[in-house]
Amino acid sequence: RFLGEARTVAGLQHPHIAAIYTVSGAQSPQPYFTMEMVEGGYLGELIHARGRLALDEVLPIIRQIAAAVDFAAIVVQAVAERGAAAVILATGNSQLSFVHALRDQKDIPWDKVSVFHMDEYLGMSDKHPASFRRFLTEKIGDPFHPRVVYGVGGDAPDPQAELDRYTALLNQHQPVVCVL
Repeated sequence: RFLGEARTVAGLQHPHIAAIYTVSGAQSPQPYFTMEMVEGGYLGELIHARGRLALDEVLPIIRQIAAAVDFAAIVVQAVAERGAAAVILATGNSQLSFVHALRDQKDIPWDKVSVFHMDEYLGMSDKHPASFRRFLTEKIGDPFHPRVVYGVGGDAPDPQAELDRYTALLNQHQPVVCVL
């Protein structure tokens, strides 16, 4: 029943319905689905501030937790099969709940994970507060200690050479998942 309902919802498209991206197969020992990530705060903070939450407030948070669980499963499988994994992560405030949910995914072998990000502002130093490289270092690199964090040098003197360098790294590492 769960999988049937998840597949039904996955077929719906409406601005007020979160998109479902992945539905587990019938043979999965733990049925799950992953949904579109939306901006939001942390569940603990919200409960502390307001007490019991309504279902419509909890569901968006559960989606981000499910995305982190799905991400962990993909990375663990890739490391088991390939010995290492590369991932591409989006950055910014919309990703904070996802990053927070990653803390509970203790089985991710971060020492075997290479992390990439999707973009950077042209001309921006990694010291700037709005830098995506800075975000990735502070929110992923420092707390999880992946094998390596590759950033796009927005302040590189030759932007085309920097894009070529980054493209070569992506081709070399072949990321297994991209979290938008």
